[in-house]
Amino acid sequence: LEDLRLTALEDRIDTDLALGRHHVVSSELASLIGGHPLRERLWGQLMLAQYRSGRQAEALRTYQKARAVLGEGLGIEPSPFLRDLEGRILAQDVALEAPESPAEPAEPGVGWAIRGYELRERLREGRLGTVFRAFQPALGREVALEVVRPELAAGADFARRFEVEATQIAQLEHPHLLPLYDYWREPGGAFLVSRVMRGGTLEASLERGAWRLEAVARLVDQIGSALARAHRSGLCHGDLRPESIQLDEEANAYLGDFPIGSEEQPIEDAARADTRALALVALRALTGTPYVSDIPGPVRDGVDAAAFEVLLRATDPEECFADVVSFVEAFLGSAARLIGSE
Repeated sequence: LEDLRLTALEDRIDTDLALGRHHVVSSELASLIGGHPLRERLWGQLMLAQYRSGRQAEALRTYQKARAVLGEGLGIEPSPFLRDLEGRILAQDVALEAPESPAEPAEPGVGWAIRGYELRERLREGRLGTVFRAFQPALGREVALEVVRPELAAGADFARRFEVEATQIAQLEHPHLLPLYDYWREPGGAFLVSRVMRGGTLEASLERGAWRLEAVARLVDQIGSALARAHRSGLCHGDLRPESIQLDEEANAYLGDFPIGSEEQPIEDAARADTRALALVALRALTGTPYVSDIPGPVRDGVDAAAFEVLLRATDPEECFADVVSFVEAFLGSAARLIGSE
């Protein structure tokens, strides 16, 4: 079955090459070869994709790599197919050129494979682009793969800061920070791979109704501690919203969608902005709206006064807590009295 699956992948890649998508499949082929180094057809496809991308010397180096791998792994020389392809690349055979009218590269969608990740379902629109549920055959796991919008990925500032900031995010470790597994940027696109969450976003949950105080307190505790960890590392979120928070099947909260390539601001100001944003999220979760003036009287009357006052202070730009830890402690302390009395 695995051999049949790989053969089907190779057939699809041949189709992509025939449609002029050599730029798209190059990175995928490199990943597939990493997991299946003895499949000569993959090596040949990578050589062709590189040659059609104007990288003749790299295509010839790929042949030499394939020859070394086959020699070490099987004790054999490359097949006549690969040897012939090398000769045609050396001779710049016109028959190897891309189609005269190659298809315009479409935006990745369900059914695509990118660097060995198979896109299976569109989940949502993230801050940077479209998020897909994807499958990674090499590890047998499902992941969330965000395809950054092309116009954003092509920006000079984004390109300059992408790898540095993605590396910072990937190095963060906390039980309620959504782990970033992989990331890369290539001509025309950028990609982020993270853990896939089964509970959807907080925004989707709140569209079905507000949360009880106990659940909001747990949310503040989990996301607040994740933010505090990020702040200690000198990294702020800067765009914390219900869409940035994802849930597992037990409604535990995880912080993701860290901005990449956004305008920088002093860490003190950014941390206070994160604290205020978390308070607004908590207010929305508890009452159905982040705006005090929009909270219906009966809803406001049903909220514990002490907890409500903490939220009001935290959402006030002038009175906001100095750091997220202070806000979390104050809110949990006020909420605990009511929760403990129920």
